[in-house]
Amino acid sequence: MKTLSKPVFTNPLRVFLHTAWVLISHELRHNRLAYILPSFIACFLWLGSFFFKTLPVSKTVQQMSLIGLYLILAMLYGLLAFSSDKDKKTLDFMISRPIPPSLILGVKYGCSVVVLFFWYLLFRHLFPIHWESLPLPKGVNEHWLTLLILVIHAISLLAGLQSKGLERFFIVIVTTSGMAYLSYFIWDHLFQLMTANYYWYDIPPVLMKTVTAGIPIFLTVLSLLVPLTATLWQLRNRLPFLQFRPGQFTVAVWLLTFLALGLIHIIFAPVIYPQPTAKYGDWHETSGIILAKAVNPDYAFHRVPDDRLVPCELVLSKPNRKSRILYRGNNLMFPRFSPNGQSVVFSEADELQIIDLKTKKKTNVGPGRIGAWSDDGRRIIFNRLIGPNGLSELYIYDCSDQSLRQLTPQTFHIADLLWNSSQDELLIVDYDQSIHHYNLADHSVHTTSFHDIDELHVVFGITRPLIRLDPEQKRIFLGYILQGSLKVYQYDPVNREFRFSEQITNFRMKPNAPILLKPDFSALLWPRIDGGFTYEATKYHVDHEHEHEHDHEHEHDHEHCDDPSHHH
Repeated sequence: MKTLSKPVFTNPLRVFLHTAWVLISHELRHNRLAYILPSFIACFLWLGSFFFKTLPVSKTVQQMSLIGLYLILAMLYGLLAFSSDKDKKTLDFMISRPIPPSLILGVKYGCSVVVLFFWYLLFRHLFPIHWESLPLPKGVNEHWLTLLILVIHAISLLAGLQSKGLERFFIVIVTTSGMAYLSYFIWDHLFQLMTANYYWYDIPPVLMKTVTAGIPIFLTVLSLLVPLTATLWQLRNRLPFLQFRPGQFTVAVWLLTFLALGLIHIIFAPVIYPQPTAKYGDWHETSGIILAKAVNPDYAFHRVPDDRLVPCELVLSKPNRKSRILYRGNNLMFPRFSPNGQSVVFSEADELQIIDLKTKKKTNVGPGRIGAWSDDGRRIIFNRLIGPNGLSELYIYDCSDQSLRQLTPQTFHIADLLWNSSQDELLIVDYDQSIHHYNLADHSVHTTSFHDIDELHVVFGITRPLIRLDPEQKRIFLGYILQGSLKVYQYDPVNREFRFSEQITNFRMKPNAPILLKPDFSALLWPRIDGGFTYEATKYHVDHEHEHEHDHEHEHDHEHCDDPSHHH
């Protein structure tokens, strides 16, 4: 009897390497035409570039077309990996042989992705893309193109294994869109947190590189796990999921990523996300922060004009949460929460409106601009303009029976109103360098001038001040931004005395924008020139006699305070 010859390889590693080499040789020989196709495309583009210069085609269109070419090549190379074997019904034969499915996947994926990236890097060298000139969101760069190419390639590989014909393109488009959306959602969330906490040129280079380069690389790996794991599961004859360790690992990584994203948001979310066109605002302890802003960004550094209709929005947000649009209208001004925080009074094109935050029901009071609530929230005193520079008459509105009557025939130049119910008086902040104490019982008026206070007499004609009444401590806070400094004064309405309280200096401060004081007077938010707000702790609620002045310029943008709700 003739003896059987011994196998050529007996070492398992050598058997594995030999099998891998045979598969690689087969893959390169089988797809050789597709692998050398980009060389002809490169020659065509290089020769055509001389002709394209004479055509009226913009650089943007040319570069976006080049990006489209990369994506088509990625899809083509991904489909080639398994589609031909599946169509010829040779894949089942390969899998039935003693070849590990992971080796089959590694060879087919590795060969096509190496060839794809060889051509991608060569094309990038021959035809560079100028990302800053493309109409893409800020922060999106070549790392995102790499992510898309790899994801489309991997999903096409899966589609070639699972489907036939046009179904493959449908799966590639839908699945790639889903993976790209999830990746962009994670990245955009982190990018917004970074830009909300830092002014653009203050972002630390390490943090900028991490978000714009490091995070897309991580998301690329995260996105590749899904199609590659699904392909391996398919090659292993669809094992039960509980027995498929790679699938469990992929699900766990995605869940941990979203949990980490939520934790990062809780820690680093700003009190208010940037609102570059915010003009007026108010802060309530439970209802949140409301801002009146122009829709058009052209009004970011200008006041909304009174003589034309400008589309505006009322945006409402809880601290550390994204804002939501509460109401849209024209020339929205002076929003102010009711004492219980359930309603907001505001002016829309000099028509006083009241909106219920729960039902969104809106009540038109009539002509009016600035409303001041009573302590019980049942009545509103407001002014009606009758002349320039805020010259107004005063009216009182009863919310329960919707009755309206004129409060006094006297007129005032009104910059703001405060209703001091405990003293039964209306405090009228005048453009004319004074505060009027209007007694609601006997209709008498007493005036306190602030001519002698450092620069305070110019504020109401130039910028929008902070005015907040603290009825418990019987004082009024007046703050304004002028020449990069926020100055806060306290006014005692009983003794009618002003005193300087605090100064904060920062070149990032934006004038003519809302300064918000927390209802418990523990912190204030001053506006930055990029539309963000910086949280500044105070000690007004702890040490009521405390007053301090910062004579030197200092930065507060990124300092933590002892308030547990503080974020950058």
